[in-house]
Amino acid sequence: MFAFQTYRGEEITDAMLGQAAGLFSSSYGVWGPLAERELGTWATKGILRCQPLELCSAFQLTRKGRRVKMNANRLKSQILPGSGDNVYVRAETEGEYVGHVFATRWSYEGKKICWITQLCVKHRFRRKGLATNV
Repeated sequence: MFAFQTYRGEEITDAMLGQAAGLFSSSYGVWGPLAERELGTWATKGILRCQPLELCSAFQLTRKGRRVKMNANRLKSQILPGSGDNVYVRAETEGEYVGHVFATRWSYEGKKICWITQLCVKHRFRRKGLATNV
């Protein structure tokens, strides 16, 4: 059984953002082979983990195959627009933080717009209906 807590924009703390960024960094995406083409040459920067340099493969010199990382400041700036009505819903089971969703709403040309800016669930809790229960 999952328990959900909902927080409006002004209730979202830096500690919550840090925890959400940690979950995203450990459970979300992996840089793919098109990262450099789609995002630019900074996507080729990575941690060199082999020595000597001649023995390194192109894969080891890029971010490809590595987790996409997020910190609290980047999460806040990229997914919580200052002009929107932001909401954060976090999910727990047996006291363990297992997932979250961030969304923002705003009015545009007389219509209400809602955008889910991030949805993230720990690997072992996927395919259990968590995201559809919010």
